[in-house]
Amino acid sequence: MKRGIMDYMIALQECRMISSAADRCNISQSSLSGYLKRLEEELGVTLYDRKSKEMTPEGNIYADTARAILAEDESVRQKLRKFQPHTVRFGVDEYIDRKTVSQLVTELFMIHPEITIQLVSAPCSTLHTSLLDGSVDLAFASFFSSSSSRLRYQEYMKEALLLALPKGYPLHNAQIPLQALRTLKLITLYKRTQLYSLQTALLSHSSLDPVIMFETNSPALAASMISCGGCASIIPASSAFLFNNCDLYPISSAYLNSGLWYLKEQHSFPIQTDLRKLLVKVLHEKYADSEYIHLTGIKCV
Repeated sequence: MKRGIMDYMIALQECRMISSAADRCNISQSSLSGYLKRLEEELGVTLYDRKSKEMTPEGNIYADTARAILAEDESVRQKLRKFQPHTVRFGVDEYIDRKTVSQLVTELFMIHPEITIQLVSAPCSTLHTSLLDGSVDLAFASFFSSSSSRLRYQEYMKEALLLALPKGYPLHNAQIPLQALRTLKLITLYKRTQLYSLQTALLSHSSLDPVIMFETNSPALAASMISCGGCASIIPASSAFLFNNCDLYPISSAYLNSGLWYLKEQHSFPIQTDLRKLLVKVLHEKYADSEYIHLTGIKCV
């Protein structure tokens, strides 16, 4: 029984709908249907009733067994951790300022020189999956949502959204920068995240339907394309440093919530606790006076 398949079947049992389970697992509905069909063929039984949208008795046996296996696996892992050199695998959104990450890692290492710190830079959806499969311990990110009962979330800041335009682009009304998208093509960032959802809502509210040039998880690529002219992108304020060759305009009443995601069972681990405290300190030092980034009720410690 592969861990990914077990997670999918547990989600299907709890959500009942294939579409809801797929969203929870951050995979497409067709992919989940394909995994389910292949598993049923392999086992020679029907696990899910497509008409009643419920697990069959065999499906419930599989999901319940999978849940017990995963719980036992995590129990064994926790017992073995104390016998191994501890490695903290810290995931960060690709747009997070590397200087901020470097300062965080340096200060954590000063407190815990005995540990190894492994940084994982990836799109939000990848970090979400990595948290659930155990390949990342904590992640600072802006996921659209997560219905997994295994994850906990602590919000740290709200950041304004900015419209990145080609340098010197003749904007007729800086108070309504999105109107530039009537003539410019749009580069969209981070699909399946809160940023993408906010962008969709903003465009709909403004009655805009711009031509999508392409989608990417690389803000550096987006910045390079914008500087060449003819396109624009909606970006989080914390990634402004990547768009130095663009003109940036704040979009009013649009904020992206960012915070730390981690496994519920690791809440009280000393190293993870220290990392969370240091993250608060580093964010205060970098963003306390920022016009576009607001720290959300977290005190500096």
